[in-house]
Formats: sequence, structure tokens, C-alpha cells
Amino acid sequence: MRRIVAIGDLHGDVDAARDALRTAGAIDDRAHWVGGDLVVVQTGDVLDRGDSEHALLDLLVDLEPQARAAGGALVMLLGNHELMNAAGDFRYVTAAGAHAFDDVPGVGPKRKKALLLHFGSAKAVARAGLVDLETAPGVSKSVAKKVYDHFHGPG
Repeated sequence: MRRIVAIGDLHGDVDAARDALRTAGAIDDRAHWVGGDLVVVQTGDVLDRGDSEHALLDLLVDLEPQARAAGGALVMLLGNHELMNAAGDFRYVTAAGAHAFDDVPGVGPKRKKALLLHFGSAKAVARAGLVDLETAPGVSKSVAKKVYDHFHGPG
């Protein structure tokens, strides 16, 4: 019988997330999946309140394929804070969370959140191809090109 662990309300605290995942037997001290066929369900509210939400999203996105390869799973659900951000309600976003992509021309707070919600993490945005960036809600072809050029160089 597979073991299922639910973890919720991480609210941008990557250290607390690592502690919870280690306690559950999902990861080792280097944040690599060691849970085998363990199923971890992240029940939402990854975003807001904490200052390391981008690192937390990156951690979860990195762990998902590791879990799958080991016969386990990492399932991420949307919580009310993700839905609030998608609806443009940023009242719980911290200063650190609001500054991702500050140096990309044409990308303000709403587009930043749209990109992070669409791709799941800053790392995924950085890896995205131009066509993928153009599919993000609220991102025009010209803005997608600026984001792409920022991470990949003009081309």
C-alpha cells in the first residue's frame, strides 16, 4: 500500500517546506527525492506571505520528475492564494515576491505573477522557449521576446 502525505500552506517558506518533506521521508538533506513510491500532495498556498516563494516553486518543480522517476508522485494543487493572485489580488504578496523579473522591460507585477503562475517557477520561465512564453496569459509577442532575450540573450 502506497503512503500518501499531504502538506499545505507553505506560504513561500522554502526552509519549512524542506523540513516537512524531510520529516515525511520524501527528500534527503540535499533536497533530492528519496521517497520511492511515496505520494506527496501539496494542498495549495505555496505563494504569498514568505520571502522565498520562487525558491519554493523551483524546489517543487524540480522534485516532481524525481518523484515520478522513483515510482512516487508530487501533486501540486492550487490554494486560495494562487487563485487570488491569478485574479489580480496581490494583497498578501511580499516585497521579495513582487520583485521577480524587475529588470525585464515591459514586465510589471501583473505579468510577473501571470508568468510564474503559468510556468510554475522563475526557473521554468527562464528555460521557456519563445513560443511557450507567447502562450502565457497577458503576455504579448513583443513582451515574450523581451523575456526570452533577457534569459537567453538577443537572438
